[in-house]
Amino acid sequence: MRYVQEIAPGLQATPQVVLLMREADTYHMLLRWVGVARMQRWVRAGMPLPYGES
Repeated sequence: MRYVQEIAPGLQATPQVVLLMREADTYHMLLRWVGVARMQRWVRAGMPLPYGES
């Protein structure tokens, strides 16, 4: 969570799914879903990753 708050401060809620990518000493947030309903939609959609990521 320390990295999430540095990248996207302000949003503090549970539950959350946060996907970070690390490049050298830099972290990039690829996605962040907050709330059960949003996570359920993501799972039903097959948990797609953002474009350009594998």
